[in-house]
Order: sequence, then structure tokens, then C-alpha cells
Amino acid sequence: MQSVTDQVNEIRETRNKEIDRNQEVRDKIKEQVEKYRVAEDKYKSSMAVHQKKINSIEEKMRGQVESTVTKEIKEAEVWRDKYNKVISNIEEVQDKVKTFVENFDTLKDQMESEKKKCENF
Repeated sequence: MQSVTDQVNEIRETRNKEIDRNQEVRDKIKEQVEKYRVAEDKYKSSMAVHQKKINSIEEKMRGQVESTVTKEIKEAEVWRDKYNKVISNIEEVQDKVKTFVENFDTLKDQMESEKKKCENF
């Protein structure tokens, strides 16, 4: 009976040692997981700060680009209006020149007609 008791005690000791080793491993894993969580939280907070900076820079750039584009569009519209006015003036002058040439041709024809009448007279 003693030998059975010794065997049971030996098995119990072995089992307890294994349980203790298991607990040590679990504690080490738990410690590493906690370190990882702390590092992850630190990384996330650092990334949040960087993201805020990036968003701020993007917003400033977007505002500057929109402002510049709007300004350039307005300036282009002013130049377009000036161009259209010049084109309109050119067309008006062309019409006046055309009318003048037509009147001149009519006057020339009348003068030639009058000249012929005078020659025949």
C-alpha cells in the first residue's frame, strides 16, 4: 500500500510541478499580452496625433487650392469677357468697313455712270 501511496504522491508532485510550469507560462504570456496592449495603445494614440496633423494639413491645402482655383477662374472669366468684347468690337468694325466698301462701290458706280453721261452729252 505504501508503494501505491508513494506512486500517487509522486504523480501528484509531478502534476503539481506541471501545473506550476503551466501557470508560469500563462503568467509570461499574460505579461507579454499586456505589454503588447500597452504598446498598441501607445501606437494608436501616436497614430491619432499624426492623423490629426495630416487632416489639418489636408484641410489647409484644400482651402488654399480651392481659393487659388476660384481666383484663377474669376480672372479667366474677366479675360474671357474682355476677349468677347474685343471680338464683338472687331465684328462691328468689320460690318462698318463692309458697309463703307458697299457705299464706296455704289458711289463709284454712280460716278462712272455720270462720267459716261457727261461724255455722251
